[in-house]
Amino acid sequence: MARRESLLSPALLFALAACSTGTEVGEIRPASDLNVAPSYKLKSLPIPIEILEARTGFLPPLVRVEGQHRLRYELVLANAFHYPLKLKRIDIVDPKQTDRILYSFDSSYLEKHLLRPGLRGEDGILNLGANQYGIAYLQLDFADGHIPGEFFHRLAVDVLIPEKKPRSLTLELARTSVPDKSQLVIAPPVQAGIWLYESESHWVDRELTEGRPSSAQRFAIDFVKIGDSGALFNDEQGPNLNYVTYGEPLLAVSDGQVIAVTDGIIENDPAKDELAVPGSRKTITGNYIMLDIGNDVVAVYAHLKPGSLTVKVGEQVSRGDVIGLLGNSGNSDLPHLHFHLETRTDINLSLSGEGIPYQFHRFNQAAIYTAEEVEKAYATGRVEIDSFRENRRANEFPAKNGVLVFE
Repeated sequence: MARRESLLSPALLFALAACSTGTEVGEIRPASDLNVAPSYKLKSLPIPIEILEARTGFLPPLVRVEGQHRLRYELVLANAFHYPLKLKRIDIVDPKQTDRILYSFDSSYLEKHLLRPGLRGEDGILNLGANQYGIAYLQLDFADGHIPGEFFHRLAVDVLIPEKKPRSLTLELARTSVPDKSQLVIAPPVQAGIWLYESESHWVDRELTEGRPSSAQRFAIDFVKIGDSGALFNDEQGPNLNYVTYGEPLLAVSDGQVIAVTDGIIENDPAKDELAVPGSRKTITGNYIMLDIGNDVVAVYAHLKPGSLTVKVGEQVSRGDVIGLLGNSGNSDLPHLHFHLETRTDINLSLSGEGIPYQFHRFNQAAIYTAEEVEKAYATGRVEIDSFRENRRANEFPAKNGVLVFE
């Protein structure tokens, strides 16, 4: 019997290369308009099998940010082919208007936002070898009246064949329905004042719980209180007592029931590089409280001051109740509150659920900072209050990083 050539041979891939489409575009390019057009069936490759697995992970509700509706989610990619695939671009396309790209994430974006579990070093982070996978962290913003009912992912990839030129392919995958808008509005977890915050630093933190992955910190925020003069700490940076934020009362963001607490973990010294307690799955959040606020949604307060927790498991609390004090325990290098909402799981363990968005009823977005500007504030111990602006927001999630004023 004659040996048959593989259906996915290099020769066939060379022929397919001429079928690829698309050109390089900017890092992120939102659409300005969405019009209704006929339904669309995703295009398939002219070969009998697909070579790349693509699926969306947990899809949280849309959350309102700066007047738009944000979808923050992950796209899991796995190479089911025997040749490596290099990811070049991910386009987000409305199936009702396929000639326009809603968003485009190019290689420079993906190099920073593609998680490769188990990959050592950063070389070839966009190269998915046979049986390898990655997780792309994507964020879409839609204006009122321009939210599509669904979208799909158009991927530009190169097939890396040994001793051959890369073969370019365009794949249309992972058709996804757009979730509903979030209706969840909560009170601040901290008292009135000026607060430096970060809302983008934890999104790519992924946890495994009993073998199940989750992104509990998808919408996590770190809070540090700022003094009236703009100072983060008095005199010198350490110890904890010198920080304006240390010992601040923490408040229940809604009526609810306490379902888990951890206390007694000693605090870190901001002047030392090492943690007071070795990091582990059980100590990463330090002293913490989990509060079930209904509909299987849990509020998590982490890094609390030891001995300051005023609630116990099973206790009912009301919105605005003081439940503990801000501290510096767990995986923390300075006093701050780590706060997020996640879905409830049957083991009542922090970071085991999926992170969901929330909206604060009212706040002033006094400043918006880059990650570098936040790091500078931590290092110098102050922010420039003269640059603050009046930007009152209602029923929204804070934008990027910066300064919030709660009244």
